[in-house]
Formats: sequence, structure tokens, C-alpha cells
Amino acid sequence: MTRTAPFTDRSLASTTGPTAARACPPSRLRFPAQSLSSFALAAFLTLVLAGRPALADETKGEQRDAVSAEARAHFEAGFALQKRQETAKALARYEAALALEPNYVGALYEIGWSFWMLERWDDVVRVWKRVLELQPDHPEIPDYLSEAELNLKLTSAPKAETHRAAPSATRVASGEELTLTFAGDVAYPEGWGGIGTIKAQGSALFGQVRSITSAADLNFVNLECPFTPREATVDKKYPITCAPERLDYILDSGFNLFSLANNHTMDAGRAGADDTLRLMRAKTNEQRPLWWAGVNPAEGATPPYDLVVVPGNKLRIGFIALSNGRGMTSIASKTVPERLAVAAAETDFVIVSVHSGREYRHVPGKTRSAQFRSLIDAGADLVIGHHPHVVQGVERHGQGVIFHSLGNFSFGSKTRRHLDRGARLYSMMGRVTLRGSTIAAVELIPLYVNNSRPWTLGDRTLPSRHAAPQLLSGPFAEAALDELEAFTAALPGASPTSISRVGDRSFIDLGGPPPSAEERELLLSQQAAEYQAALDAGGGTRAATEKERARANVAGTPANVVPRAAGGTRED
Repeated sequence: MTRTAPFTDRSLASTTGPTAARACPPSRLRFPAQSLSSFALAAFLTLVLAGRPALADETKGEQRDAVSAEARAHFEAGFALQKRQETAKALARYEAALALEPNYVGALYEIGWSFWMLERWDDVVRVWKRVLELQPDHPEIPDYLSEAELNLKLTSAPKAETHRAAPSATRVASGEELTLTFAGDVAYPEGWGGIGTIKAQGSALFGQVRSITSAADLNFVNLECPFTPREATVDKKYPITCAPERLDYILDSGFNLFSLANNHTMDAGRAGADDTLRLMRAKTNEQRPLWWAGVNPAEGATPPYDLVVVPGNKLRIGFIALSNGRGMTSIASKTVPERLAVAAAETDFVIVSVHSGREYRHVPGKTRSAQFRSLIDAGADLVIGHHPHVVQGVERHGQGVIFHSLGNFSFGSKTRRHLDRGARLYSMMGRVTLRGSTIAAVELIPLYVNNSRPWTLGDRTLPSRHAAPQLLSGPFAEAALDELEAFTAALPGASPTSISRVGDRSFIDLGGPPPSAEERELLLSQQAAEYQAALDAGGGTRAATEKERARANVAGTPANVVPRAAGGTRED
């Protein structure tokens, strides 16, 4: 997973090594110093600094003893500046420490992370190679250094013709259709607030999207926790475990394709992950087959991909799930292009799920965007991103499609961290229709997933529902899609992606003719039926208003809608 904050925090170190979140949660940091009194600022920094274990250089007593008090003072000042996200000032302090102690491993390590946040990949590689010269057994550098080297390659190489992996010679060209829906992160953390509400609702949590999942062949989510009776064994700020019976809420709602590759699957150690795998194997059967990927075998080689074949359908889907950490495959792994080449050669369609990115950012960095495109170039047809907890743009790259972040889906937390970054807690489901090996349609379905704050637009208010995604319609759908299209336009390094609006959904322009009036009417009728089912399930907004507006679109609105400027959509 890409480093998610500009400083390390040893209070988040875990027994799973680099898998654990390498960043202090934004909720502990996003208090601008200028807005605090000197007393409050001192108290805040005291709490943060006192709560973390040793700094980088304290892990080696001989290293600490060899460092002068003056160099160490510069280092600690730099570390405090990083906690305030003042990267340039932190760099100056670390460099002052190095001027006094050129072999100061702790300072070199943190300088590498400062360069990471500035996306100065050549400097990251240079500095961290020096760390390995001084400390060859450093526990974290090798994994992160390989990702930095990939980032350097992606951002420094001249843009050349794409050499996409050769597709299977037996790919199904036509005749077979398959519908895939996909949504983001799902977790029901034991011991967190709201678990009683989640237990009371059970599979009714997904009532508003049940009509969508029931009509699809494959329904994907990211399972952001181990389903185990064990307690968390990691030492980090937000460990998550989920009771095994919670998995039934998800399965009973039609979801059957899962990523286990994320920063929480190992929160109860390898034993908790194995509990999850055993549970999945026990739940799958001929009547309800399940597919999953993301946790590498404890022994033996990791298969290039997991094969998904829906009963009664000829299409062969190759599925790969990526995330940093022990027991998982990183997007930076040198094996990924090889695995994608094999999947593209042996299957009809390749899906890659990636758990990566900086939290509560609606626009990814240029490096992460380039990483996702490199997956398409290597053989993926669809890339599904998650982890930032909020939506990011959708991109057509070559013949493939990238969802940079789907946002939360059904996540049992009452966080306010998004407020610190001005982020919106709406989300989306994607719906892709395949005809043979070809993507025939890509639909963006807007959702509201704020667990604790209602959303008011004009004289209408959408209430919050804990861990229960709400299907958006009318002005709420319009506002969310407006911003999603703006996030798409802001994707760094992306070729323009054309998006059309039909009713309360957006569609990626795949190069064919715009929908006819008859086709638009069918789409609007489908939306109306899905909204009515959502209303029947409880909550939601009235369908009649948006149906009237949608029918007005049939009469006069062109299919290709120019993305509109964002505005007026912040949650109240």
C-alpha cells in the first residue's frame, strides 16, 4: 500500500510488518497549529509523542549511543515537524542531523519518507539504498524500496507505445454476456460503536442495493477485516476483527467475489486470516459459489491468478487482488506483470483489485495513477481501487477501465476524519456489462455512506444510516455525480474520459454511438424499478421527483453530458 501520511508512527507498527498502516491516522493530526492555543498545541503534541514507541534510531542501542545529542535534537525536531505535515521544514532538520552524523540511520530512513511524500522517487531510492548499506537487515526498507523503484520507473520513463500482454487466443468474442457489480470496503469492527445496530439489521443493511446485486452474475466487495473469533494481535491505532457470523450478512445479499488483500486482514495474525479462509471454504457450494483472492498461501507458490467461472456462463475471469504486506502481493512486486501476462493469455477477462492510496483524498497522486495504468498495460481489463474511504475518478485507459477508488460501502465506523480534509462520504457501485471479452457498458451508481451525518440539499435532507449504503436519486444523485465527474477530470496524467448522464447514473463513453431514445427509456425504467425497491427496503428519497426529471432528459438532454463544476454538495 502506498504510504498514506508524511511520517512514520511506531505506535502503528504491527507483527505483520509493513502490512500495517505506516501512517498515523489523520484524526490524530489534522489540527492546524495556528488554530490551537500554545497550551492546547503543547498538550496535543505531548499526547501524540508520548503515545508512540521508540523513534527509528532507538531500535539499535549502539546507533543511539553513537549519535550526538545535537544531532538527535535535530532528528526529534524533524520528526515533530513531520507529524504536523511540514515536510520541507522536517527535511531541513534531518539534513542538519546528517551534517553532524552522516551515517545516522534514523534520519536517513525518515528523509526517505519525506521524499516519498514529495514524490521525489530518485531521492527515495538513493537514500534508502544508503540505509541498506548501513543496516542490511532493516525490516521495512526492502518492500518499500521496491515500490519506490517502480514509482521512479513509471514517472521518469518517456511515454511510449503500450505493449499490452497478448490476450488468450481462445477469448470469447461474443455470444456470452456477464454483469459484474463492485463496491468498496466492508467491515464490522468488534467493539466499535454501532455494532448493535449492525447486528439488528443483518443482511437488511444491503436492502437498498439488493435489486442491483440480484440481477448481476458477480458482485464484488473488499472484506476489510478477518472474520475470526480471535482478538486483534497487532499494535496499531485501529485494529479490526469481525465476528464470523457477520459474513452471512454479505453473502445473503448476493456478494460472491471478494478481495482479502488489505491492511486489516492480518490484524489477528496469520491465524485470523486462516480462520477467514476456512470460513469462506465452508460457505461456498454449488448453489452459492464464492471466489476470493489476496492472501497468499502459507506454504507453496502463489498462483498467477484465481479463476472465476460463473455456472452456466462460458466466460473465464482471471482475478488478482493486491495490497502491501506480509502474506500479500504488492502492486510493486516484480511478479505482477508476469502474473497479468499469464492471466491475459489464459482467460477471457482480467480483473485486478488494489487496496492502496492516501485516505480521504478524492484525487490520487500522479504516481499511484500511473501504477494503476501500468496494470492495464500489463494485461488487466478492469482495475478496482479501494482504501481511501472516499470516491475518486474513473478512467478509460486503452481498452481497459480504472476505478481509482470506490469509497466505503458498508463500514461500521463513525469517523469524522473526512471533515479534516473536506472529503465527502458518498460512494459508488460500478456495474460493468461484458459481451464476450469486450466491455459493453460501464455504469456509475451513486451512494451515500455517511454513518453519522445527514446530507441536506435545499429543502431536502437524506438521513444517515449506520453501515447501510443508500441509493441516491434526484438532486442528491446529481450532486454526487457532478463531483465524481470533476474528480475524474482532475486525475493526474489521464487522457480525457468522456462521461454521459442518463437519469441518475453516469456512463463511461466507450466509443460507440449514444443511446437511442428507446435505450434511454429502458435505462430509466430500470433505475425507477431499482429506486422503488430501495424505497420498499426503507429509507431513501422519493422516486417520483427524479423520474419526472429523468423523463425530461429523454425529451431534450443529449447523451454526452459535459462534466459540470462541483459545488454545493458538502454534507450538513
